[in-house]
Amino acid sequence: MDVIITGAAGFIGSKLTQLLARDHNIIALDDFSGGTIERIGGTRVHQCDVTDPDQLKSALRVAHEGALAWDGLTLVHCAAIPGVVKCEESPALAVRNNLMSLKTCLSVLRPAGLKKVIFPSSIAVYGDTFADPIPRTLPLNWYGVLKVACEKLLHAEWLAKKVKYHILRQTNVYGRSLAVKDSLINRFCRMARDGQALTVMGKGDATRDFIHIQDLCWVYRRLLTYDECLTMNVGSGRCASVMDVADKVGLHSPKTVRVVTKRKRLAGKREPKHVKVDIGKLTRLLDFRPQWTLDEGIKDLLEGELA
Repeated sequence: MDVIITGAAGFIGSKLTQLLARDHNIIALDDFSGGTIERIGGTRVHQCDVTDPDQLKSALRVAHEGALAWDGLTLVHCAAIPGVVKCEESPALAVRNNLMSLKTCLSVLRPAGLKKVIFPSSIAVYGDTFADPIPRTLPLNWYGVLKVACEKLLHAEWLAKKVKYHILRQTNVYGRSLAVKDSLINRFCRMARDGQALTVMGKGDATRDFIHIQDLCWVYRRLLTYDECLTMNVGSGRCASVMDVADKVGLHSPKTVRVVTKRKRLAGKREPKHVKVDIGKLTRLLDFRPQWTLDEGIKDLLEGELA
């Protein structure tokens, strides 16, 4: 199967490229704005700004060695500015990289044989509606707003052009990859390895669902052969608080770990305090069972972040 992965030098994209290249023909693209990984195993990562249609066409011609034509092509669109904070700091750039990149890829790839898009959305689309019987898309931040816009764009593309989509509303992803990630668990494990104190804001009682990157990649691999459009939550189905994570890092670290609490600054509500997602659809349709526990993932990360 022919698969284009954008953001292939990033945290999720690099791991997907590494794993999917074993069974599929991968074209890996990245602008290297977040780090440079020029080769992943036997797969070259082509430098390309996917918001520029001319650059995208040129990179694809080099990678595909000729005409831009495929008999059934899947796009895994990981290219984006990651996280709430960076999108709030650079809102215009976030529109370009997170929304317009998808629009450009659809415009260039549709006439070349694009059949399906797998898109990493986020539970940020729900805002603080997790306690509702049916959580709604009411994002609290710019990152979530742009994810909702991308979801709407993919739905419109299906209605107008019959390009199928799989939208994955992902929880907090952690674990070893080929690229560094500044998420809570990865950051805490990195600090513990370096002998630094772990900083917890407030009481550390905010809760999140954490999914290991290996479990997430299993979902992507499974969806390559799934034929129906779908939107679903992707997580472990288990919650842990920030202090729980800090305690587990301290428990499994070979070094003594000190935890420091700081008073949380009130700067407006940009993220929900508690996150609990229903992964029933994921379990029912794909027979998903997370293989990594939080303790196993933390112990693995404490040995090293890159793999």
